[in-house]
Amino acid sequence: VSLHASRMSRLQQHRRPVAAASGSGADAADSGTGVSAAMLKQARASGQLNLSGRQLGSVPDTVWRINIDTPADAPKHVTIGGGSEGWWEQTDLVKLILASNKLTCIPDEVAMLPALQVLDFHDNAVTSVSPNVGELQELRSLNAGHNRITQLPNPLCTLAGLVSLKVDHNMLAALPEEIGYLTGLEELDISFNKLQRLPYSIGSCTRLRKLVLNNNDLVTLPSSLGQLQQLSELLLEHNQCKNLPSETQQLSQLVRVDLRHNNISDLPMLAAAKGLKEMLLGNNYLTSLGDCSAFPPQLHILDVRDNKISEVPASITRLAQLQRLDLTNNDISSLPPALGDLVHLKSLVLDGNPMRAIRRDIIARGTVEILKHLRSRQAEEPAQSGRSSSSSTVSSSSSSAAAAA
Repeated sequence: VSLHASRMSRLQQHRRPVAAASGSGADAADSGTGVSAAMLKQARASGQLNLSGRQLGSVPDTVWRINIDTPADAPKHVTIGGGSEGWWEQTDLVKLILASNKLTCIPDEVAMLPALQVLDFHDNAVTSVSPNVGELQELRSLNAGHNRITQLPNPLCTLAGLVSLKVDHNMLAALPEEIGYLTGLEELDISFNKLQRLPYSIGSCTRLRKLVLNNNDLVTLPSSLGQLQQLSELLLEHNQCKNLPSETQQLSQLVRVDLRHNNISDLPMLAAAKGLKEMLLGNNYLTSLGDCSAFPPQLHILDVRDNKISEVPASITRLAQLQRLDLTNNDISSLPPALGDLVHLKSLVLDGNPMRAIRRDIIARGTVEILKHLRSRQAEEPAQSGRSSSSSTVSSSSSSAAAAA
């Protein structure tokens, strides 16, 4: 009883009369806002409100005040301990979906929903987010993608419990230096923005597992990336990077790395990432695969298409688990017969290479026939070596006989 009374007292302090819905029934919209009384009632019971795709130009005030206003259908006289659940026992809103509307800002009133754990307003026209978002200390997931945001409010970085932050497809030119205070962050998507650099403090987000940086203007990356020991996905497609910091050699948990469409000329050394499965390096300036020691032997996919590679080393067999090798549009004229030993290789793509050592009709028949051809060449080499050795022996014997005569 005392708990109920306490909640009623707190709500009464902010209580404001709510006009009854016009029209017939509980489904009528409140004052033409597009949010029905029935939706608000259900949200009070479940703690979740989905207002996506409702053409909203702003969030109705009744939504911001849902935790504190007295419902229109609340009884005027309340008996404590009456047996049935009272309106004051409502669940605070923990999930608010505002996606695919016409919102232009997230106002100060967002602070009136302190229990929010999920806030999703992606696919709007939002240009600014109130600093009051920093008061949502229970927030775990924030999706602000596909908007027109030019700057993130610094108080956002005080949300130490935030696990997922998506601000992709915006107009951000920089991240706050305080981004490192988001120590609980596991997923950060800042793709399709205008970033030229990352703050060094990002290395303090040590729980990061997925970092999406695609389609920015990044030229260099901070050495502090090497501190992200839990990172499993590093996605950097369509930037201007020439290499990865040497400290990234320490990222042992990497599973997928995407560096396509950059200016990379030297292979990143990621052999320490024993679980690395995908290495995507297409559309760069690589001229060599070296001895393949840059990659772990468990690699499944290696994409080096559209580079300037002229040779595939025999040491490619180090990658014994390789399933797909894309060599499209390079300068490769032959393949090592040892490549035929990669028994897990299901896709070998050679289009756009000046291949002279393998007939075009064999290449046209696909991976299985190419590998079969390479294995046949392996079988021929010992025979050719034997004939060469025999010829040398005969020649040597003839020379010795001539000398004795």
